[in-house]
Amino acid sequence: MKFLQQDGMFDRQRMTDCCGRSSTYCDHALCCKGCYREVEHGQGDGGEYLSPDGKTLIGHNLRYELDLDTKKWISVEITPPTLGSVDVVEWVS
Repeated sequence: MKFLQQDGMFDRQRMTDCCGRSSTYCDHALCCKGCYREVEHGQGDGGEYLSPDGKTLIGHNLRYELDLDTKKWISVEITPPTLGSVDVVEWVS
């Protein structure tokens, strides 16, 4: 896995595994902006980030923790929050 190393808004964002670039949609498939090969969601699309300590990969509905002994990512189940009441408000521009 490749991650962007810079300070700012995109710090520690996961990039494409093939070229280490961001991705975009091409004909309804997520593709690397470097080689235009199809990539999995999370690669270069801003959906996955590495924690500051480098031991946790966090995404929209996923979380992986790095096993320091095996150097492999282990999936950790995420329990979605319980939704209580929902208040609908009117948007005023």
